[in-house]
Amino acid sequence: MTSTRFEQLIRLLSEQDVEFVLVGGLAATVHGSAYVMYDVDVSYGLLLGEMEPFGGYERVDERSERIELFGRSVQVLTLEALIEAKRAAGRRKDLLMIPELEALLELRKPPTD
Repeated sequence: MTSTRFEQLIRLLSEQDVEFVLVGGLAATVHGSAYVMYDVDVSYGLLLGEMEPFGGYERVDERSERIELFGRSVQVLTLEALIEAKRAAGRRKDLLMIPELEALLELRKPPTD
């Protein structure tokens, strides 16, 4: 799947009423990451495996928020949960994203006087 097909995938999943949560690189992009992703990682209602560190779909869904994407309301892993997931994955590409994701999280905090 190429990066130009993200919108089509989101549309198809939504139109078929698939319960899903964006959990990977596209979730990071939705939260403002500048990293370029060429794949889509989703957790969906029929998930048989588990996603580190959260477990099955229900726990992933609990750690998500609804965001408008391509004109559709989509569940996306929260920025805090995404940072936890990247840290738990421990892969070099995930660990490299953490400082940027933490900076994005810091930018969301209200200013203190």
